[in-house]
Amino acid sequence: MLRRTRGENIPVHKRVALVALKTTNPLMPFHEIAKRLNTTTSGTAKCYERLKKRGVDSAGLDKENYEDAPLCGRPPKLTKHDKDTLQELVLDTEHGLHRKPPHEVAKIHGFSVGRTTIDTFMEERGLGRYKMVHKPFLNDASKERRYARAADFKELGEKRWSQFLFFDETPIHRHDDTRYIRITAPKATASRNRFKEINRKPAFPKEETWMFRAAFGKGVKGPCDVWRPESVVQRKRTEELVEEENQQLKLKAEAIFAEMKEAKARGEKHSWSRRRKAWRKEDVRFRSVGGGIDWYNHREVWLKQYLIPYLVKLNKDRNPEDRFAYMEDNAPAHNSKFLDDFWDNAKKAFGVNIIILLEDWVEDWPANSPDLNPIEHAWKYIRKRVSERRGADYPQSMEEVAAAWKDEWEKLPQWQIDAWVDRAYRSILDKIIENGGGNEYPD
Repeated sequence: MLRRTRGENIPVHKRVALVALKTTNPLMPFHEIAKRLNTTTSGTAKCYERLKKRGVDSAGLDKENYEDAPLCGRPPKLTKHDKDTLQELVLDTEHGLHRKPPHEVAKIHGFSVGRTTIDTFMEERGLGRYKMVHKPFLNDASKERRYARAADFKELGEKRWSQFLFFDETPIHRHDDTRYIRITAPKATASRNRFKEINRKPAFPKEETWMFRAAFGKGVKGPCDVWRPESVVQRKRTEELVEEENQQLKLKAEAIFAEMKEAKARGEKHSWSRRRKAWRKEDVRFRSVGGGIDWYNHREVWLKQYLIPYLVKLNKDRNPEDRFAYMEDNAPAHNSKFLDDFWDNAKKAFGVNIIILLEDWVEDWPANSPDLNPIEHAWKYIRKRVSERRGADYPQSMEEVAAAWKDEWEKLPQWQIDAWVDRAYRSILDKIIENGGGNEYPD
């Protein structure tokens, strides 16, 4: 006895016969049609329902209308010849960048394989994986500012660009790999409930976040530092110091205001530049509520202990045209109004030709522009090196993670730093200008 064919495997000629029988005799039951076609009753009924939804309700139509879409499933494997051909297509790049993602290249040239297969094959051959970089959304105003700043940097010239001391911060953790999860539900739980979000926990629980900060430029590697969250006692002590600072500023402002009153009594005109130094409510300094690095920690630790001594030593013995300018982005801790007097005092103490800031050469650093800062590449480089450590070198605590980051920073080759700086000027700036300030380009 022949085995009856299930609905999804019914061939095209039997589907044509099925439609013809139902068209000529609509009341014929499906079990009789299934008996004639040697198919199952349920499969015949389901197949006819699918054909009706597709609009195939009469005989004589094109046979392509009777065929189902190809079933999804594991794609075929790539042969060695396919891999060699695909490698040539993937390596056909422009300025070292993929014109299109490799899985799109494979689809265009007729390779019916998935993205994971392409990524695995590229990794096996040492070609690296293609990953889309998450980039911030830019509105029209942001694009205009980025375009203007990129044009300013190009106008300064490559020599000036190579004299920036780029600075940034990045969070560090003990476990950077968050792909693995553990299921907390009992084994007896139904599978549809067992894998719900409430029952899924990261295999490596997220610990407190520390911050690594450093600066470099072309031909120079600046200092580095690791910030760790403050304790309650440390926080309370720093808030007391900020309050003492407020009292000193208030006394200074009141003295200036009293001097202005005496000058007015003598019939002298007001000095508006000094009047602005009178104490105002918005001049009261305070620390951020949410924790993390704020203007006070940035000033007391990074600027006073690391950057200013290094910048003075770096620029002191250089010719004026070869001195470095310090670059910060527009993070709240860097762009706070409470730091204005610090920079003014630093320039008075060491000279405006020694303490040079980004604003001395161009207007400002555009917001949402991590692609302009070459030091962003260093974080990915160091994070990979630290995560690849094994055995006794694998960090087991946050103190060891901080030590590993500092060690990898010291090992970072200078030629790699110079390559990042040059690429930002020769490639990234041009792409920003070509895109009208946008960031829609492969990086």
